[in-house]
Amino acid sequence: MNIKEVVRALKTDIHVGDWRAGHIPRTTFPLSHVREKHYKLGQEYRWRIVTFDCLQHRFRLLVVFNEGKQIYRTTLATEVERDLIANTSFMHRNRGGIATLHSAKLMDCRWA
Repeated sequence: MNIKEVVRALKTDIHVGDWRAGHIPRTTFPLSHVREKHYKLGQEYRWRIVTFDCLQHRFRLLVVFNEGKQIYRTTLATEVERDLIANTSFMHRNRGGIATLHSAKLMDCRWA
């Protein structure tokens, strides 16, 4: 399974969390390689978690937005026991009228 398959596949059991501000607790988006107790974001950042089932796996999508700085970032991760494995990340930023786009394919979701 690759990221394109996840994007195109039917999603079920979708839950869209409320918009929140500031730090993101690790219990909400528990990536094991992050050592801090929370992801440090200023109060000007808004974020939410979207969870869904797809292709026999459970996914979490972290959406982060800063209207003042015109920054939008997402990270898609697969739930594996009590941890998350980040699959892909996307960031859009507008600087002085020039939009920049950053996309990182962190890993292909390949399971036996």
